[in-house]
Amino acid sequence: MRPPDVARRAFANLPPTVRTVLLHARGDYAPWEAGFDFTPPDLGPGEAVGPPDFVGVGVQKAGTSWWYELIVECEPPKADPMEQKLELARLIVARSHGEEAAAAAAEHFSRVVRQKEAPERIEEAALPSGDQFHLPSLLVEFLDLASTSEARRMITQGGVKLNGEVVKDLDLSRDRLDGALVQAGKRRYVRFLAS
Repeated sequence: MRPPDVARRAFANLPPTVRTVLLHARGDYAPWEAGFDFTPPDLGPGEAVGPPDFVGVGVQKAGTSWWYELIVECEPPKADPMEQKLELARLIVARSHGEEAAAAAAEHFSRVVRQKEAPERIEEAALPSGDQFHLPSLLVEFLDLASTSEARRMITQGGVKLNGEVVKDLDLSRDRLDGALVQAGKRRYVRFLAS
């Protein structure tokens, strides 16, 4: 055992009151204790202060109350719940990125999620050399599936489509894959092109 591990284990075995006294002697306080320093740490290189990446609506005590106020300042639309969610998403995106980005995001959501169509922009990949391709290996390489076993399972369960049609074959020819749109799952797409 390394010395820091021994020290950590010995510290953890102390009674809680002794641990607290030792921490306070070092100047370490919990946020709910008097003496806690609420000064934020200095920003590191490349870091910037800005709005949170994730907002949990309804979690006002977690430092997001100002986001909650931004959301509730508008009157909710008098429509079905799905329309309310779409309007809320549009409001949040418009505040951060502008009306044009909000419209593009709404169109993308409608196209990909609601209508289950392919997105407008699809990544293109050059087919490797050869005449036959093992589809699970291509899915792992180009669509970031975890393993060929997961890719085989997805193919067997009908979760992989080639130009919109379910594919069950594990090995495909170059002619069949050239220019083909491959979809794995709901939202992973790639178009293969012969180099």
